[in-house]
Amino acid sequence: MNPQKTFSQKITDTGTLLRSTFNLFWLGGYELKKPTVKTSIYAGINTLFFYLAILSLLWFTHNPVYTIGIFLILISIWIILKVYGIFYFIRAKADQALIVHNHIKGIPITYEKAHEMNDEEVYKIRGIAFIDLLIKSSSAASQVKVNAGPQPSIGLSGIRAMILGIFFSFLSEVWDLVSNYMLPAVVIEKKPIREIVPNLKLLKNNIPGTLAGVFAIDFAGSIISVLFTWIYSATLAIFGILFFLLMGPGAVAGQKAFLICVVPTFIILMTVSIVSSVYSRIIDSVKTVYFSCFYTTLAYPEVIIAEYRQTVEDYLNYKPSGDQINLVTQQVTIT
Repeated sequence: MNPQKTFSQKITDTGTLLRSTFNLFWLGGYELKKPTVKTSIYAGINTLFFYLAILSLLWFTHNPVYTIGIFLILISIWIILKVYGIFYFIRAKADQALIVHNHIKGIPITYEKAHEMNDEEVYKIRGIAFIDLLIKSSSAASQVKVNAGPQPSIGLSGIRAMILGIFFSFLSEVWDLVSNYMLPAVVIEKKPIREIVPNLKLLKNNIPGTLAGVFAIDFAGSIISVLFTWIYSATLAIFGILFFLLMGPGAVAGQKAFLICVVPTFIILMTVSIVSSVYSRIIDSVKTVYFSCFYTTLAYPEVIIAEYRQTVEDYLNYKPSGDQINLVTQQVTIT
């Protein structure tokens, strides 16, 4: 899939890719999807702590000191889980990449075995996670600076902030591509990163096919993100207006308005946020599966067992398994 395809074609390719990932790998055994399940649970719990911190401010209003104490404890747990989660997610992706690689070789391994095998690469995996943390933090900080900058008349500082925002946004996209490609390389090659970097030429030579997969996966993430944003906005607008009307002259008491409006809003936003965080982990897992197959196909096509060769090729070209395909230059062929 390339960026010039129509919206309906993007939907079709994206649906095929997600469906194929589910059918070929997540239904292929619990071990293949175990990292996805674990990271999804982690992400959901992390999001829950954020909303529990907000709830503490709304609920324990009778004692300010007690309220602030509870809030600081909960928000600290959320921050710690958020930062540690970056390293936890990268490690889980590394384990999943190794499971997928061995799966298409016809040598299935358990999640625990993959985790044990990756212990030797733990410092390289942490290095990738640390770079990921730096880039994401820098990108988020630059975005905040752009949004907080002068709006009516943009001065030199505002222009500089915008340029930095664009730069870090571009850097994040490039890093997302490189890191998703490099992670399977690290766990498969078992070599120092400096010896793996030359293998990036395989990525350079196959940019069209690689970007096609990235576009399809990110497109799926973007669609759902927009949907979640609509739900957020609609919920806040509906219950915000209702709360304003209920609090008007002669309306119901403030406590009743709180129960009618704030509580449902809180529950809906918390539920949507948890679902959103879980969905982002699923999308990230799809990238891991895709790039693990992609790297194996480019670097070691001969290790893929015969019964999986056509299936993997179809998968990388977002074709339903078993379809007759007509490869073009941007598609991936197992040679």
